[in-house]
Amino acid sequence: MRAWIVLAVLVAGGPAFADDPWWDPKWPYRVKISVANPGNEALVGFPVPLRLGPDTPGWERLRKTALRFVAADGKTVLPHDVPWWDPERGEEVHVRLARIPPLGADCWFWMYFGSGKPGPGSEPAQVWSAGYVAVYHLAQTEGPYVDSLGRYHSLGVRVGSRRNDLGPGGRPVPFFNGKQEDNEHIDLGRWNVEGEQMSLEAFFLTHEHADRRLISKSKGPADSDHTWMLNVHNQVLRYRQRAIAQAGVKTAVVLADHSLSKDTWYHGAGTYDGHLARLYQDGALVKSDSLDGPIAQENLPIHLGNNPGYANQHFFGLIDEVRISRVSRSATWLLATSEGLHGKLCTFGAVEECPKVEPKVDPAKVHRDAAEMLTRGRARERAGEWLEAMALYEGCAELDTPSAAAARAEVYRVLREPAYAAAHAKDRRVNGASRLLATATALRKADRAQDAAEALDELLLEFPASPQVEAARKLLADLRPGGGK
Repeated sequence: MRAWIVLAVLVAGGPAFADDPWWDPKWPYRVKISVANPGNEALVGFPVPLRLGPDTPGWERLRKTALRFVAADGKTVLPHDVPWWDPERGEEVHVRLARIPPLGADCWFWMYFGSGKPGPGSEPAQVWSAGYVAVYHLAQTEGPYVDSLGRYHSLGVRVGSRRNDLGPGGRPVPFFNGKQEDNEHIDLGRWNVEGEQMSLEAFFLTHEHADRRLISKSKGPADSDHTWMLNVHNQVLRYRQRAIAQAGVKTAVVLADHSLSKDTWYHGAGTYDGHLARLYQDGALVKSDSLDGPIAQENLPIHLGNNPGYANQHFFGLIDEVRISRVSRSATWLLATSEGLHGKLCTFGAVEECPKVEPKVDPAKVHRDAAEMLTRGRARERAGEWLEAMALYEGCAELDTPSAAAARAEVYRVLREPAYAAAHAKDRRVNGASRLLATATALRKADRAQDAAEALDELLLEFPASPQVEAARKLLADLRPGGGK
C-alpha cells in the first residue's frame, strides 16, 4: 500500500537509538525512519517519499491518528504534506529533510503517532521550497488537481471523462485512455519558468509506446513548436527544451536509448542548466544535448496527457507526481527521487512506546497542598479532603524531615477526632458506592482482578440500592464469569 511522506531533517545522525529523548509524551508511539542517500552528493531541502500502509510498523494505530515528524535532534518538528489518506489502503505524505548526507553516512528522523486525527499535514508549501515551481500529486478524485505550493490550485482542470486507476500503494491516479476523440488531459493553464534553469519530472506507467505526451507546453507537433516537453516516443523517453541562444531561439531534443516496458512504473526527468539539456530515466542519465541561453518565454498552454497544439498525441496510461522546478536537478537528487517513488529510499524501525515517567515530587509543595486541604477539610467537615491530605503526606513518607513528621502527626491527630468520624460516615453514605466502583475499575486496569472483585463485593453488600449496582455487577461478571451477584 502506498503513502508518501516528505520530511525536513535538520541534522543527520544523532545519539544512539536507545538514548534519544522522547519528543512529546502526548504522542505515545514512534518509529525511527532511516534514509539511505544513493549518491555522493548531500541533498539539501529534499522531499522524501514514504509509503505507509498495512505493512508499515504500527499501521493499526497510525492509520487512525495524526502524524508528526521530528528530526534526529529530538526537538525540531518537520513540515509535511498529506495529499491523500485512506484508513484501509494507505497514506501519502511528503516531509522535507533539510539535509541528507552523502552515501554511507547515517541519517534518520522520527515518525510520531497515536494522538489527534488524520489531517492535511503542516505547512505543505515549506516541503516544496527547494526550487519547485509547481507540484501536482494528482490525488484528488474531484475538483481541480491541487498544486501543493498553492500557486496554481485552480488551474489543474481535467478535460474529458475523469477516471482513475490504482497506483503504487492503492491510491487513485489519473488514467488517460489515449483516444483522440475523448481528448483526455489536464490543463495547467499558461505560465512560464523564468531564468536559465528548470526541471520537468513525472512518475508514469504507459500502456502504449506511440508518440504520447506526459507534460507539454506547445503550439504544435514540430520541435520548434515546444517551449518544453517530456513524452514517450516509440518505446523511449524524449525531452524537448527551447532557449534563447545568442544565435537565436533553439530547441534541444534529447531522445533516450533505453527502451520502456509497458505497464511498468518509471520516473522520467528532463533538466536544463543553461548549457546542457539532460534526460534521466529512473535517476540514470541517458542522453544530453547542448543548449545555451535563458528559457524561452512563450504564452502557450501547459497540458498533462496530450500536446495542447496537436490533436493526436494523447497519453495512454497513468501519470502521477508531476513536478516542475526553476532549478536544474542533479543526478543524485533525481536518483533519490526515483528510489523514493519506487519505495526503496527509506527503511522503518520497530514501533517504540513512550516510557512512563514518574513525576518529580516537590516536598515543600506537597506539604503546602496537604496543609491547605487539611484545613479545608476540618472547616467543612469533609472527610474526603482529610483522606486526600493524608494520602499526600503518605506519598512522601520516605521524607524523614521534621516538617514532614510534624505534618503527618497533625494528620493522624485529626483523623482521631470525633468530627472526622462523623464526616467520614457522611462521606461514605453519599460517595461510598462511587468511590468503590472507581477503585475497582482502577484495580482492574492495573491487572489486580482479585482486589477489584473484593471492592465490588463490598459495594454490593453495603450499598445495594445505589445507582452503581448495575455497573458493579457487569464488571464483576467480567472478573468472575458466572459469579456476579
